[in-house]
Amino acid sequence: MLKTCEQGHPYRHRKYRQSAKGRETQKRWWYWKHYRLTLEAFEALWEKAEGKCPVCSIPMERQSRAGTAACVDHDHQTGKVRGIVCRKCNNRFLGTGSAEHLALLKRAVLYLERQC
Repeated sequence: MLKTCEQGHPYRHRKYRQSAKGRETQKRWWYWKHYRLTLEAFEALWEKAEGKCPVCSIPMERQSRAGTAACVDHDHQTGKVRGIVCRKCNNRFLGTGSAEHLALLKRAVLYLERQC
């Protein structure tokens, strides 16, 4: 009988997932499954952003769970990828309901322009 982990997967699968080749395969699978984006296309988006969030200009981290982590920004209705932004901007401004955020931000700009 095979030794298995808590989820019932053979240990040899865990060893593969933890290897460099396994991690790259998982990354490829993740970007393709969620965004229909190849790893090479992600790399091109990363190069275009120059490692900085195009919204707030802070440096992004490629692999992190922090607010500065790089996130693929996409339209939730069409699935079209728009680019890479930091997690904070993705959650605050560009997530689900971004059309409402856009209207709110436009009103905020108009308000600030009238006050100055």
